[in-house]
This record gives sequence, C-alpha cells and structure tokens, in this order.
Amino acid sequence: MQFASLQFLLFLPIAAFTYFRLPQRHRWMILLLASGYFYFSFIPTYILLALPLALLDFGGALALERTAEPSKHRLYLSLVAAHVVVLIVFKYSNFTAENLNAVFNFGFSQSSWLVPVGLSYQTLMSISYLSEVNAGRLAAAQKPQTVMLYLLFFPQLLAGPIERPQNTMPQFEAAHAFDYARVSDGLKRMAYGFFKKLVIADRLALIVGTVYGDVQTFDGPQLMLATALYAWQIYCDFSGYTDIALGTAQIFGIRLTENFRQPYFSRSVTEFWQRWHISLSTWLRDYLYFPMARRLRSPQLRWLALFATFLASGLWHGAAWTFVVWGAMHGLYLVIELWVKTARGTGGGKPPSGAVGVLQTVFTFGAVSFAWIFFRAANLNEAVYVVTHLFNGVPVWVSNFTNTAFLKDAVISMGFSLSALVIILTTLPILLFLEGLQAKEGLRLRLNRQKPLVRWALYYLLVVAIAFLGVYGESGFIYFQF
Repeated sequence: MQFASLQFLLFLPIAAFTYFRLPQRHRWMILLLASGYFYFSFIPTYILLALPLALLDFGGALALERTAEPSKHRLYLSLVAAHVVVLIVFKYSNFTAENLNAVFNFGFSQSSWLVPVGLSYQTLMSISYLSEVNAGRLAAAQKPQTVMLYLLFFPQLLAGPIERPQNTMPQFEAAHAFDYARVSDGLKRMAYGFFKKLVIADRLALIVGTVYGDVQTFDGPQLMLATALYAWQIYCDFSGYTDIALGTAQIFGIRLTENFRQPYFSRSVTEFWQRWHISLSTWLRDYLYFPMARRLRSPQLRWLALFATFLASGLWHGAAWTFVVWGAMHGLYLVIELWVKTARGTGGGKPPSGAVGVLQTVFTFGAVSFAWIFFRAANLNEAVYVVTHLFNGVPVWVSNFTNTAFLKDAVISMGFSLSALVIILTTLPILLFLEGLQAKEGLRLRLNRQKPLVRWALYYLLVVAIAFLGVYGESGFIYFQF
C-alpha cells in the first residue's frame, strides 16, 4: 500500500476514526492492527519475520535487565548478532555470493527472495532499543505491544525516521485525545509531502530516468543537469515521504523525529549530514562512530573511524558497490573537512555570510550532487561513464548557447515536454522559497501569521496542484528499497 494510493486514502481515515472512537485502553490494538495490515499489504508472509523479531526484542530486553555481567554483555551481543544475521541473509546474501563467485569462481547460486519491507530500518531501531536497555539508559518495556508498535508503527515502517525508543515508546502508552488543530496540522504536513513527491519528485524522475536509462546517448551538460535534478528528486522524494509519515503520525498524536532541515542550504558536507536523514546520521554517530572513536587516541585514527562509518552507511543503503563508493566519497569529504579545519586551527565559529556563504553552499551542493551519481547509477560502469563524460560536448554547447533549435532538441531528448518544463521551472523556485521560510523561522509559524483567507487560498492551491499537476502511477519512494 503506497501512501499515494486510493487504498491508503481510504485506510487512513478509517483507522483514525476507529482509533478515536475506542476507549484509550484499546487504542493500541487499532494502531497495531493498522500497522499489521499496512505491512501485510506488501508481502504478507514477511509479517512472519517482523513479528518474531519484535518479540525477540521484547523478551531480550527483559532478560538483559535481569542478567548480570559478564553474561549480560554476551546476551546483548547475541541479540544484536541475531538481527545483523537476518539482515545479511535477506539483504546481502546475493551481493556476497556474486562477489565470491567473481573472485573465487565458487558457483554460489542466487536467491530469489525480496528484502522484507522496512527490514533495514527495523534492524537499526532494534539495535537502538537493545543498546539503550543494555546501557541502563532505558527501562525495558513491560508490554509486548509497546515494542511492536515502536518497530512496526505504519507511518515510519517503510523508510523511517529511525526512531529512538525514548521518543516514541512513551507516546504509545500515553493518552491522546482528538485535537482539531493537531489533526489539521498533520493533514497540512501530509499535503506538503504529497506536493513534493507527486508534483516535483515524480516529474523529475521522468527526466532523470530518461538520461540515466541510456547515459551514452547524452552530452556532458545533459548528464550534469540530470544529476542536479536527481539531487532535487531524491530530496523531494525522501523528505516528501517523511512529511507524509510525520503528518500521519501526528493525526494519532504521535510525534516522530524531524529527518530533514533544508540540507541543500548547507555550507559544508559536515553540515549537510546534520540536516540530511538526521535520524540515520545520529544513529551512526551514537552507535557506530562514538564506540569506535572512544577507543582511539589519535585524531587520524578517529578520522579513519569516521571514514569506516560512512562506508557502513553506504553498504546499509544497498547491496551494491555503487552505494559503497557513495559512502566512501562522503567519508572522504568529511575527513578532508576535518583535516582542513585542523590545519587552519578553525573551530565552530560563526559561519560566513554573503558571497562567501553562497559560494560554500553552491560548492557543497556540487560535491553532494557529484556523489549522487554513484547513488543513482545502475552499476559502477555506468557511474564511471557519467563521471568521465561530464564535460563531453561542452564546447559545442557553449557555441550553441543562444541557438534555440539546438537547446530545444537537447531538452526534448532528455524527456522534457513543454508542460513538464513549465511545471519544473515553477515548482522548484516555490520549493526553494518555502525551504527558505522554514530555515528562517518555520513555515507553519509564518503561515499562521497570515489572514485566514490567505492561508486557505494557499492550502487550496496546494491541493489543486497535487490533483492536477501530480504524476500518478506505481512510482514508489526511492528509500523503500533500502
């Protein structure tokens, strides 16, 4: 069941209506049944894996509280290992077999199963819960439904945010009365997410898919443009999902973690990772990088640990060398930034403003977009082709810059139509404007200052844009595959 489907538009109000009509003590059952049905709508049999893993965490956390050292540490490692093994078997077995066959000619066969939906996210959240209980920072949940909802709550099930148990577990046990303002804000947040996904991301996907579907037929400037558009496609796609997820959860009174803070306004890659997929970057920091860095005295070794963390991030995203290279590039970016700061003796001073700040933002966007090539390419050969042909045909393009017939043919060959070009040139500036408002003081606060007539006119235009300018079909969210 995709968010952008008639099935979901029917499912959500039924679930919400039933949730608020029932007494508080029974509402957890509605959330759990809704989450189970949502999961069941994808690959039904995999619910037989998700539920036992959740029950393993419930029982394992209770056992951790009752077990003394050193047995407690061994139990903790065993529980974490169980989740990692399940993830490896389902997500990385084919990748491992393929590479072993290529190097050693072993002849391992490929499995035909699909990765269970949300398994990568559930694994990280399970490790987070077990780690917090093991460290004594969180008491183990006394009700199995609390753990199951923490791991399987349907708005966050497919692509996060990767929640911490301290944030959502108490909310699942708290009372939530119906609140018109909260529900209204949740619906508005969902509408903004649908606008980013259907009107911008899915339309950009048509252009990017045309170019990256046959990269050898396009010149360097076309590859550059497609790559830059992909940067906006994946942002609008993923942050659009997050907006819908947060808005949906808000209807039920559950506040999920903000996952994005205008990442393309960043002035360094370090800042980018403080604004992009925040729940993943902080998870990697707290549960992977910090445990390694605490054991290392040398700054250079800590840089190596940071690089290794982003290698793991790349591999977490997908079982392919393109993702590993993407993670390695971001790890290298961050190490270089740390090295430059150390060499200059600069700390966390006030960020530069004016032209210098703009140049830093443009440079950061360029570096991030360059790494996106490996994220988007189907394989390493395709990614290398794009990288090595980015400047092919540039002199021809420069000489024909005012040749409208040349530009028209080039744009049409990329999959642009006149309507698509007008919509993209209109909606992307609107998105940048809205992102700028959010960066300054929050879009909701700014809108609430407007007169009711202005606010509702904007909401109406948003709904009309989604209805008439959206691209509808079977296009899933990019991060579903991870």
